[in-house]
Amino acid sequence: FFNSAFNLLHKSPDPLPLARLLHRLALEDEHPTMRLYALQHIGVLRASGRLTGELADQIAADLQAIATAPDNPSAGTAITLLAQWHGEGTADPQVPARAVEIAADTSRPIDVRVTALHAAGPVALPLARTLATDSAQPVMVRKASIAAIGRYGAADDFTALETLASENSRLAQAATPALQAIRTRLANPTPKKLTP
Repeated sequence: FFNSAFNLLHKSPDPLPLARLLHRLALEDEHPTMRLYALQHIGVLRASGRLTGELADQIAADLQAIATAPDNPSAGTAITLLAQWHGEGTADPQVPARAVEIAADTSRPIDVRVTALHAAGPVALPLARTLATDSAQPVMVRKASIAAIGRYGAADDFTALETLASENSRLAQAATPALQAIRTRLANPTPKKLTP
């Protein structure tokens, strides 16, 4: 219900009332699901270019606070929003490093760690290599780590990924596509951009 209502409110010509409502809900609502919906819709407003100025700056500061709070179940979503806040490839360099810290923190909920791994981007690769092969880690963290290796790894990751694929079927679900992603990337390298 609420998600549908937020979708309708996005059509308003003035985004500020919705942004203020979402901001308040993200910080104050007693239900974790509502806080997550609010954060997701803040991301939609920001990505559409309709959330700017002082309110955007205040929300970004509050996202930092959410991301750094060790017991906040919305930390992963907050760090993901921060990674995307300034658009593709222009994240504050501290955000991926903070995402790696969150992903490595075994006291965090598994879903927060997984989301942080995804938000960290290529900076997560060294940690992902460690977590993927650590049998003491939860399977979901290991699978997210394997997926990160698939996105950012190289040919020297083949042996570890092949070993993980043979360890058990759940890890194979991540390792097999990760191997394929690296092979595809190596077979079709992206041309380097020329600088003037």
